[in-house]
Amino acid sequence: MGLRWTLPGEPQAAGMARALVAEALAVSSLADDAVLVTSELVTNAVKHGSGPVDLELQVRPTGVQVTVTSSSASGEPVARAASTTASGGRGLAIIAALGHEWGWRRDGDRMSVWADLSEP
Repeated sequence: MGLRWTLPGEPQAAGMARALVAEALAVSSLADDAVLVTSELVTNAVKHGSGPVDLELQVRPTGVQVTVTSSSASGEPVARAASTTASGGRGLAIIAALGHEWGWRRDGDRMSVWADLSEP
């Protein structure tokens, strides 16, 4: 099953995305992790990108893939170690810890970052 939404490229998009994914995965054991991963991906897209944010959720028998796409400056997403006093910088580390695999791809000026979550 595939679901797709377009969200505004504004801070409230992360909350909207959390609600959409929580509703879509209400009976899944992956719901909580998928909601957190989605929140981190959308927050990064809003912070580092511009314009609307596309959220895609692919539900499979063995797991879920969350993909977030937005217009983005050049560069690639890199997981960094944040200091204990930093107010941010942990998003990709959280995604890497919760997901089975994550990655990114660029199509022109649009960048997609995705994460696969597997059933336990």
